[in-house]
Amino acid sequence: SLPQQLHNFQFTTSRIIHRMFEHLERSAIKGAAAVIAVCPALRDHAQTLTGDSRKVFLIENSLFTPVRFAARHEAEAKRLGGHDETDRVDIACQWMNTRRSDQILSYAGTLEVYQGIDRLLDAFSVVVRTLPEAGLLIVGGSPHDVERYCALAATLKLGTAVHFSGQLSQPEAQRLVAMSSASISPRAAGNNTPMKIYALMGSGVPLVATRIESHTQVLNEDTAFLSDVSSAGLGETIIRVLSHPQQAKATAARAKAWYQEHYSPEAYVDKMRRLFAQVS
Repeated sequence: SLPQQLHNFQFTTSRIIHRMFEHLERSAIKGAAAVIAVCPALRDHAQTLTGDSRKVFLIENSLFTPVRFAARHEAEAKRLGGHDETDRVDIACQWMNTRRSDQILSYAGTLEVYQGIDRLLDAFSVVVRTLPEAGLLIVGGSPHDVERYCALAATLKLGTAVHFSGQLSQPEAQRLVAMSSASISPRAAGNNTPMKIYALMGSGVPLVATRIESHTQVLNEDTAFLSDVSSAGLGETIIRVLSHPQQAKATAARAKAWYQEHYSPEAYVDKMRRLFAQVS
């Protein structure tokens, strides 16, 4: 929803521009033969605008198979993946070997302010007081963002307990997350479900997530460890997950089974078939 994005990213305070995008969105949705919404909050929003719930389909961005490039793009893909990425992955793996293998928490994604990385680092400074051998791997972010959060980690005296890998390709990021004891999504607000939530559910890795609409419209206490958005709350939940591996694995197994039933490629294709059946 572009009007929501204008508001969330504070692109402009002009009511004229906001109203223009609201009009464009309403016109597009009302005039469409069908509308695909990628999360329940957007489905509800679209149904309100169109007034016809029958033409709004909830089809989540739940597929995470690697992109297969056409032959002419293969060289460019390799160049972007290149030796620098290989080095960053190797360094991340070496760092993981210096921490307790059953106490490594990973975050993968952008390092934009809304992702809550500052609170995650603050929370982890609490975690290492209880679990001094725990480690936090942060995958993603521009060099500027990494530098900024490295400085914050240093201020919090986290030392080698935190490692920033920088930006990696999706397959490499998924591989590092799969090697972790748990993963985390620390967002503080929002109602659009991050695409990575589906990949994390399907990975079989225990997931910590904040108790906000972005997460709870997909996750619950059976499939994830939900925390309030405060640093203290995040820290307590992380400690609970890393300290109870059997409970964490059982929760991750339920999440993976739920993913297979509701968000797998087979489930996705079935949703698309229903959409095309109605349109045709």
